[in-house]
Amino acid sequence: MRPPAAPHGDALAETRAALWRPAEAPPADDAVQPTSPVLSRAALRAQAAQAAQAAQAAAPVWRQTAAAEFPPPAFPPAGPSPAASPSPPTSQDPPLSPFPPASPFPAASPSPAASPFPPVTPDPAASPSPPGSVPPTWRPAPGGSAALTRRERSRRRRRSVALGVVGVVGELMITLGVLLGLYVVWELVWTDVEAHREAREVVRLIQAQPNWIEPEPDSPYAPRHDPLVTPPPVDADPLATPSFGGAWGTLHVPRWGADYNVPIVEGTDRVKILNKGLIGHYEVTQSPGRVGNFATSAHRTTYGKPYNLAAELEDGDSLIVETAQYYFVYKVYGREIVYPNAIRVIWPVPNDRDATPTKRLITLTTCHPMYSAAQRYIVWGELEYWVDKTEGQLEELATQG
Repeated sequence: MRPPAAPHGDALAETRAALWRPAEAPPADDAVQPTSPVLSRAALRAQAAQAAQAAQAAAPVWRQTAAAEFPPPAFPPAGPSPAASPSPPTSQDPPLSPFPPASPFPAASPSPAASPFPPVTPDPAASPSPPGSVPPTWRPAPGGSAALTRRERSRRRRRSVALGVVGVVGELMITLGVLLGLYVVWELVWTDVEAHREAREVVRLIQAQPNWIEPEPDSPYAPRHDPLVTPPPVDADPLATPSFGGAWGTLHVPRWGADYNVPIVEGTDRVKILNKGLIGHYEVTQSPGRVGNFATSAHRTTYGKPYNLAAELEDGDSLIVETAQYYFVYKVYGREIVYPNAIRVIWPVPNDRDATPTKRLITLTTCHPMYSAAQRYIVWGELEYWVDKTEGQLEELATQG
């Protein structure tokens, strides 16, 4: 490279020539090399000292050249008067420029700051966006935060599945609750409505039989017959020719209301008889008014619940069995709670199989406790008297109405 020309003075030219003097050509292979490293170092030191002296001598010239090439900026003078003239120049050297001299070498570009984000990987399949379009979505580079994104996506997917399962289970539980509520309403309310309708129809059919006697409202009270003195006649047995499911009489319980009149049907089948709001007669037991045990069964809750108030019966309360021609009036005398397999309560002599029956009894059996079939509630009564309907009205029913 050629050294720049000296614009001012020989000293500056000599200094630049000394600084930009090209290196001498290396000696030939057969030339004699210096053997003493001390002489070479001394020569280098001497040259460096001469260059330093030449630079000190040329310093004023360098300052003048820099001031000429890079004049200082003109700032408005400070002070109250903007028209004040600048001070005359002095004979001293011009001040140094606040700007550094231009470098003959290209400036190095600053190193970019380290980014906290991973490098963006361009999508080779993506086409360049047209002018004015929305920039492409940022995509993390492989190995960066994409792993966290995948884990987050997997976690959200699992959470979404869990929420979906919970929602389905919740809907099923709500549906089950609604169905259960409807079942409870049907069991406790609607079955009673249907059973009462069925019972009223059966009573109407019984009273429509040709041999059914209905005392006139203005007829006198019929005399009472003591069964020990005057047993009921043989033709008073309504079950001389029993038939399953046949209705042959009704039961009146004054304590349960004047309008309580429920039909009695032969048999105790739950679906065909009891669930229709009827009172079933145990086929293996005696007929009403006969010596032995006349045992019956009915629901205590739901399906008309004929024996719903069985626990309210007290000693001396009347249980009136009405047949086509007679009234049989029993009086309550005892109660007991047993398990369903305790068939001893319907024996001819309750709780004593080997005993010979001498009394005319009635037994009411129903579920216990309420809304459960774990046990049975038992009510016993004994025949106190009987009445022939052809002789007049039954006083207990007539006065109650």
